[in-house]
Amino acid sequence: MHHVPKKDMGSKRDKLQMWMDIKATMKPPPIFSPWDEKDEAKLDDLRKMQIKLEDTALGRQTTIEQLKVNASINKMDLNELSALEEKVQRAKRIKLDLGT
Repeated sequence: MHHVPKKDMGSKRDKLQMWMDIKATMKPPPIFSPWDEKDEAKLDDLRKMQIKLEDTALGRQTTIEQLKVNASINKMDLNELSALEEKVQRAKRIKLDLGT
């Protein structure tokens, strides 16, 4: 309310001291501007924006995980690859049975 960033507020004692300082100086809260057409236009632009999954943190994390899987596969010996192949085949059968 008085433009005190939350990250800089510190402990409860610090917060209380800041509040006491604000109260002692009788400093009014900053004036805000009401929502106007310009703000509404910005909101409309944001609503129309197409965001692809790969442009999000989730999409980037998914890519990283896929790269990790590929790296793991490249390091596997033949026995590990066979076991993985069996798991993949089992997963495919389950997906086919569920129709997904």
